[in-house]
Amino acid sequence: MKRKTKYIFGGVVALGAICTICLAIRFLGGRIACGAEEKLKVVELSGVRFEVTYLSCDTLAKDEAIRVYAETTAADGAWFFPNQRNHRTLLFRYDPMRADSPLPTITRPSQSTILISIPEVSEINYQNRKWENMSVNYAIGRVEYPPVTK
Repeated sequence: MKRKTKYIFGGVVALGAICTICLAIRFLGGRIACGAEEKLKVVELSGVRFEVTYLSCDTLAKDEAIRVYAETTAADGAWFFPNQRNHRTLLFRYDPMRADSPLPTITRPSQSTILISIPEVSEINYQNRKWENMSVNYAIGRVEYPPVTK
C-alpha cells in the first residue's frame, strides 16, 4: 500500500510539472514571438482613420501579415467615453510577398466607397467588403497563392 501511494504521488507530481512547463512555454512564447509595428496611419477630414500594421511572428514557422484597420475618429464628447466611440475594425489582412513589399494605398473615390490597392500579395487571409455603410473595394495586382475554390 505504501509503495502504491508513492507511485501515485510521483505520477501526480510529474504530471503537474509537465503541465506547468507547457503553460510557461505557451505564455512566454506568445509574449516573445510576435511583434506588431504600425507602418502607416491616414486620417481623413471626413472623420475616418485608416491604420496599416505589420505583424511578424516567429514561433515554429515565420508568419508575417499586413493588417488594414479603419475607425471613425472621435466626435463631440468622445473623450468622456473613448472606448465606446473609437473602435477599429479589421478591413483587410494579407501575407506580403517579402519584407520590403510596398504597403497598400487607401483612397476614398466617393463618400460611400473605400478602395484598397496593392500591386502584389502572397496570400489573402481576410477581406471585409462593407464597413460603416461604405463598400470596401480591392484592387490587387497579383496573388501568389490564391484561395482554392471547389
